[in-house]
Amino acid sequence: RILCSAFQVAVDDDDENILLKNPFDFKMPKIDPNHKPQKRDVVDKDHLKKLLDYCLERKIYNKWYYVIIILLGTGLRISEFLGLTFDDIDFDGNTISVNHQVNCYYNIRGTYSRAKDNDLTVNPPKTASGERFVAMRPEVKESILWLMNNRPQVDELEVDGHKGFVLINRNGVPYNADTVDARFRQMIDNHNKKYPNDQIPRFTPHCLRHTFCTDMVYRGMNVKNRRSEERRVGKEGRSR
Repeated sequence: RILCSAFQVAVDDDDENILLKNPFDFKMPKIDPNHKPQKRDVVDKDHLKKLLDYCLERKIYNKWYYVIIILLGTGLRISEFLGLTFDDIDFDGNTISVNHQVNCYYNIRGTYSRAKDNDLTVNPPKTASGERFVAMRPEVKESILWLMNNRPQVDELEVDGHKGFVLINRNGVPYNADTVDARFRQMIDNHNKKYPNDQIPRFTPHCLRHTFCTDMVYRGMNVKNRRSEERRVGKEGRSR
């Protein structure tokens, strides 16, 4: 309201002709007082183990076992992981280059836009400093190799010039974050139905990023130095 009033003075001052239009002359969307933002907590290790065991137990969820291992071992945002392609992975230098992410198109109403042949788009990372190199632990490397070796043998969809995504569905299309969120809910709900006395609370893939960061802090890593460490890893990987 303050900015709108201040800029309106500039618009109304015909003598100076400072502005032709007030950029803040719009209505903010109403906030639902009953809406409670989702709290993303660190995932308990016991709950993680139960879900990982369940993924291996159910063949249809096998690949999600390896997805969880990768997210836990890298701290990638789910959109960054879904954007990974073969070209982003240096198996000799054991590094992962994070330089883009896969997102969905949304219009102003918050629904999917059909402006393109598909709902996916490739964008830069969320923040300006988001481009980085991440060290690839042995378990992460094994998981990526498993996903690559067990990819559906179909024609792949090219998204904004990118192809060769590590994780694709049976139609050759990269996953989006909403689909992965839904799959996590499904796996956890099915586990809880099968084991009613051994429940796992629902959590999202992003909670695994929180879990990774918390684990790094417990191990003594200085969070402020995390970025410089990633740059060092990237330089070493390129030198190799």
